[in-house]
Amino acid sequence: MPPAHALQLALRLLMRAREYSLELDRNDWDFAVDLQSLRVAGLTNNDIRWLLYQDYVVQAAEVTGPADDARCFRPLGRLAIIEESCFILTVGGVALANTLEGRPGTSTEHSRTTDSCTAERPTKAIPLWDKDRRILYYNSLVVKHFKVPAPNQETILATFEEENWPSRIDDPLSPHPAINPKTRIHDTINSLNRNQKNSLIRFIGDGYGEGVCWEPTDHAMSRNEMRMIVR
Repeated sequence: MPPAHALQLALRLLMRAREYSLELDRNDWDFAVDLQSLRVAGLTNNDIRWLLYQDYVVQAAEVTGPADDARCFRPLGRLAIIEESCFILTVGGVALANTLEGRPGTSTEHSRTTDSCTAERPTKAIPLWDKDRRILYYNSLVVKHFKVPAPNQETILATFEEENWPSRIDDPLSPHPAINPKTRIHDTINSLNRNQKNSLIRFIGDGYGEGVCWEPTDHAMSRNEMRMIVR
């Protein structure tokens, strides 16, 4: 276990970051704590690995570009810690921080769980479509960020979000007399799967040209330590 004083300082930094995200109604990753800050608090890389293996924090490498208006990350596992590593607390980490500070109880209002339609993958997170910022998240990482309007794709994502991400939805696109609906839904699904910042979600047809399904990619499933989606 990390030294008590260093652990407490680091958890205070992480809790403060989480409180900022709650106060401003932002994604937790917008305030993720960088590696250098945890080192200044007194943690070594092995101390951080301990936190990762205990599921108190999750990490990702920041890949935010100068033109991005939200912080962007790529997944990392528990072993490799790099200079671009950033960290957020899990629910377990919040509980640990509260315990060390003598605060009772934990808060879970900032997390989302799977719905009944995805019971076959109970340990997997569900996506989050932020329609105002036009960003699709999965495992708190940016999957797609629309810089120009994409009405068909956005309609599908909005429908999934409204229905709490069941495994399948009916085709929500309005009929167009000049376009075959099966062709349009097929092309929209292909567009949803293209140009993902993090390839974590796969959209597929239902086999009849009448609906859209989604599933985590193999890459996403291999990163199950980052299983929370946060608002």
